[in-house]
Amino acid sequence: MKDMYTFLFVYGELKQGGKYHQKYLKNAIYLGKGLIHNLKLKDLGDCPAAIPSSIIDSIIGEIYLIPYETLDKLDLLEEINILYRRERFTLQPDDMDCKLTVWVYTYIEHHSADIIAGGDWTTSGTEYNTNER
Repeated sequence: MKDMYTFLFVYGELKQGGKYHQKYLKNAIYLGKGLIHNLKLKDLGDCPAAIPSSIIDSIIGEIYLIPYETLDKLDLLEEINILYRRERFTLQPDDMDCKLTVWVYTYIEHHSADIIAGGDWTTSGTEYNTNER
C-alpha cells in the first residue's frame, strides 16, 4: 500500500514563483531548501533539467510534503519515461537535523545544453515564465 504522503524535491518551474507551482503544489507543505549531490542542471531554455553527474556536482531546490496522488499528476506534466524519470534521492534539508528520501524528476535525454553553474536555476539568469501549460 502506498503512503498517504511523500517528499518531493523541485528545482525548476515547480518552485515557488514558477509557472507550475500554483497548479500542482499550492496545497503542498513547504519544508525548506535542500541540496542534492551527484546531479547537475542543464538549461533547456524554458526550463532546467537535472541529469546524473559522475563528479561532485549538486543542485539546489525546494522540498515539499505532498499527497501521494500528486505524483500521478506530476508524472503527466513531466512526461514520465519519455522526457523525465522519477527517482529517489537522499538529502539533508538546510534547516533540519535529519535526512529525507525525496522524489526528483531527472531528464532522460542528455542532449547538448549549457550547464547551469552553481546548480540553482533561479540564480542562473533564466526568468520564470508565468504561462500555464
